[in-house]
Amino acid sequence: MDRRQKYKNEGNDQNEMRRRRGEVSVDLRKNKRDDAIMKRRNVLDIDVNKEVDELLPNSMNAKLLAIAASDSSHPEEQLAAVKKVRELISLENAPVETLINNGMLPILVECIKPFNSPQLQLEAVWTLTNIASGPSELTHKVATSGAVPILVNLVSAGDFKVADQAIWALGNIIDDGPEKRDFVLGFGLIQPILNLVEAELPISFVRNIAWVIGNISRKWEPVVSQQITMEIQPALKVLLEYTDDQVVWDTIWAINNFTEDKDRIQIIVESGIVPKIVSLVGSNVVSIKCAAVNCLGNIVTGTDEQTQAVLDSNILSYFPTLCLHPDMQLRRNIMWFLSNIMAGTVSQIQQVIDAGLMPPIIENLWSGDFVIQREAAYVIINLCRNGSREQVNSMIYDLQYFYYNI
Repeated sequence: MDRRQKYKNEGNDQNEMRRRRGEVSVDLRKNKRDDAIMKRRNVLDIDVNKEVDELLPNSMNAKLLAIAASDSSHPEEQLAAVKKVRELISLENAPVETLINNGMLPILVECIKPFNSPQLQLEAVWTLTNIASGPSELTHKVATSGAVPILVNLVSAGDFKVADQAIWALGNIIDDGPEKRDFVLGFGLIQPILNLVEAELPISFVRNIAWVIGNISRKWEPVVSQQITMEIQPALKVLLEYTDDQVVWDTIWAINNFTEDKDRIQIIVESGIVPKIVSLVGSNVVSIKCAAVNCLGNIVTGTDEQTQAVLDSNILSYFPTLCLHPDMQLRRNIMWFLSNIMAGTVSQIQQVIDAGLMPPIIENLWSGDFVIQREAAYVIINLCRNGSREQVNSMIYDLQYFYYNI
């Protein structure tokens, strides 16, 4: 039976849940590679501000720069021009429109094609990445410039630096919404990602991959297809094995996004990922604990069988010490998780009782913040609705014992 018919508690306020998770707007999730640019400027010893003054607002200078960037017969001058464009676009008040109006986008697309040098490709892809990090109209111009299929091919390129930057650029395009996401995925991005996660990569590259998968998984309407969800599972399993906190956190939230859609919970369960997510509840990093519990909480909003798959992974053994953890968000997530277990079968309710969790649940009902108390109240309510007479009587005894001993 679908537990949605048994007083399932999806968290009551999904907007509130998203605020707890730290989700931000589309624009903020796009990444402009500006910090790295600043570091490289020191090495190159270039006075970028002086060059901006020389180039703008004189559009003729921008045209000359475009001509130099398009001149493949002089590769050194071409590389220097593309590098200068990249430096300009990396600035806070970048002259993006002026450069685009002078024909820079098709030139950059030409520069990323496979017959060019990796160094030229890197500078051009880097520039496209930063343009795509801007407002939607700029992202759209990059997406429709012919760059996307080339960028997807570059993800499989032998030069890891170029591949890393290419997937960064694609991540910014994907993050512009479901239409851009499906447009990029239509060029076959998933297989190159699967190939990459099996390779030995710098951790910064792996973080980019996890971030891009997170963008693919975002819960837009329409959600990403079930086929894509299935295809990307092997990459998620590999990424969860990393010890890097950022990689693991982004990967858990990608899985969390998939499991917010009820039709995809079974795909996650069948992938064999659940035991690994459960093990991450024991992480030393609180944010990873919170993310793991929230992700598993989505799964237990599903059917009784899906809930049992989580319980069979020994999740409840972590909770006796975590139910009263000083981190309020973690406690909220755990109470929400347990409220959904109590909407399950009598045997599942008994597992919670046998794990010794009723006393800390009752203490949260008494001493937690408002949200914790609300979620703990749902635990009690669902137990009363779905538990056996013996289980309800046991809960009443625990309540009385706590009341007379506080």
